[in-house]
Amino acid sequence: MNEKFYLESDIDEIVNNLKKYHKKIFGKKFLISGANGFLGKYFIKTLLKINNKTKNKIKILAIDIRFDNCELYKNKNVTKIKKDINKIDNYNFKCDYILHAAGIPSPKHYYNKPIETIFTSITATKKLLDYAKKINAKFIFFSSSEIYGNPDKKNIPTKETYNGNVSSIEDRSCYDEGKRVGETLCYFYKIKQKVKCSIFRPFNVFGPGMPINDYRVFPRFFNSIKKKQPITIFKSGKQTRTFCYVTDAITAMFLVTINGKQFVYNIGNDKPELNMKKLHQLMQKSLNKKIKSINIEYPNNYPQVEPQRRCPNITKLKKEFSFKNKVSIMESIKRFYHWSSKYY
Repeated sequence: MNEKFYLESDIDEIVNNLKKYHKKIFGKKFLISGANGFLGKYFIKTLLKINNKTKNKIKILAIDIRFDNCELYKNKNVTKIKKDINKIDNYNFKCDYILHAAGIPSPKHYYNKPIETIFTSITATKKLLDYAKKINAKFIFFSSSEIYGNPDKKNIPTKETYNGNVSSIEDRSCYDEGKRVGETLCYFYKIKQKVKCSIFRPFNVFGPGMPINDYRVFPRFFNSIKKKQPITIFKSGKQTRTFCYVTDAITAMFLVTINGKQFVYNIGNDKPELNMKKLHQLMQKSLNKKIKSINIEYPNNYPQVEPQRRCPNITKLKKEFSFKNKVSIMESIKRFYHWSSKYY
């Protein structure tokens, strides 16, 4: 994705949300795996924007298997390593924070690359944890709400203490189980090796910058809208999600990275919980246009089993940081449409 992956106003919003924490990261060094991914790019762009406020520059080591022709990676405060994170043994970068965001989050893509998906959450995680211990850096593991599997009704909204309802032998298991093992590694490095460590469990984060071929709901819907085709809803469309706009998610992730005192945090929005039919209705209302839809079966190249409901309990974020999601679902639809209509 060579085009502009963000709305400038979104980056300004994140930076403003974090203004009381800027001084804590002036002059710090960040190692970011998955630096060319959706969330990795937002972290880098935010850090570089904060750099405009100080002479004591933040430095970034960006690691990914490929890089877009993006202005981020041309900045003098960013160093690139273009290599598979699983195959790197020496980082040669003494940093304060290690953000392990590498992974294959799209169900369509991890369904086609299950082995690679598993090992990115295990092999690379162990290597980076070993390095965090060596240089005394804080380690941040980007896990997923997928580790909860298909929660039963009494555990929705889902707390971090819920152990999950997950199968180890289904189409989605490569991602779910890989992340679960990654979390277990973090747990034992924290209690046995005394590594400073926190875990994010993002719930349906979306926004500008998601690739057109991502195949998650917002890129898929808005790609169809751009082509003036009906949006496709899998099965009955009764499956529900809460959606978190990227500015709120990145704000929460930075708060935890800089000042988080606990081990595991759900990152997401606890309301409204929407089925796909209701999301379709809200899109029409927000954009003030008629959007056709059709119901289809799951494609053959997509996992055939998915959670029927997903909604986080974010009490930890609220209590520790007085956090609140600021961007409504209606506003986030408008922002995504504004960006995707230009770049999709």
